[in-house]
Amino acid sequence: MNRLAVVAGVAALKDKEHIRRTVKLVREGREFLIKNIPFKVFPSSANFVFVDVAPLKSKEVCTELLKKGIIVRDCSSFRGAGDHYVRISVGVREQNERVVDAMKALRS
Repeated sequence: MNRLAVVAGVAALKDKEHIRRTVKLVREGREFLIKNIPFKVFPSSANFVFVDVAPLKSKEVCTELLKKGIIVRDCSSFRGAGDHYVRISVGVREQNERVVDAMKALRS
């Protein structure tokens, strides 16, 4: 990290209103994803959700979503995870809606 990044990070951490808005956005987005993704979504307290895409393979899901401009993490390289899991970061409402729509299309 360079000095400018450190200064920006410290300033962001001092902005309590920004932190409050960001936490609210992540909580709301995470709940939206958990309730609307048509696969098994594991409970989360993070800024991402862990999704079991079985019977599909994680690699094919990532490839199909990438064709739509959506990048998710293929978790098949995680030790013991198998090849049916993806990690989806929480975004803003529009991004979360795009992910849900794309996941619904994969499911049908």
